Amino acid sequence: ALEYKVNDNIATAAGYGYILTYPYGDQPVAFEYAEHRAFEQLVITQKTPNGRFNFSHRYRLEQRWMENVIANSDGSPHHDKWIYRNRVRYMFRVNIPLNKKAMEKGAVFLSLYDEVMLNFGKNVNFNIFDQNRFYGAVGYQFLKNANIQLGYMNQTIQKSDGKRLEN
Repeated sequence: ALEYKVNDNIATAAGYGYILTYPYGDQPVAFEYAEHRAFEQLVITQKTPNGRFNFSHRYRLEQRWMENVIANSDGSPHHDKWIYRNRVRYMFRVNIPLNKKAMEKGAVFLSLYDEVMLNFGKNVNFNIFDQNRFYGAVGYQFLKNANIQLGYMNQTIQKSDGKRLEN
């Protein structure tokens, strides 16, 4: 991605991702498939007046080209076509320093976020809701603009049939 920092509280970005999805879990996809994804985003950051809580709001718009793989008569995978889809994402994050008054070098902190992803447009069949990610972590700020975190993410994904959920 290329990011442009408008000011201390606003950043914009545009980028590209290549994602390869493999069969996994209790409800696997039939075949691995590829996705090309372009995105644009806006991130707005805020601090409470005392600097104790650091909030960020990330708004992301994605254009997704997803490979549709179907089974041949012998059951082997066959690339059928590419399907275009749109998705919007919103993430709310808060970082809370635990041993310092602000997020600064040497701060041990708690990080929490929730991100919801919604599909829209003509190629959405059953699932407007795509997925939700909840994250909680403990981190250490070792430089002004760099930290390390150890956490847990719970991801809920609605399957393409619009009926089943996977965690």
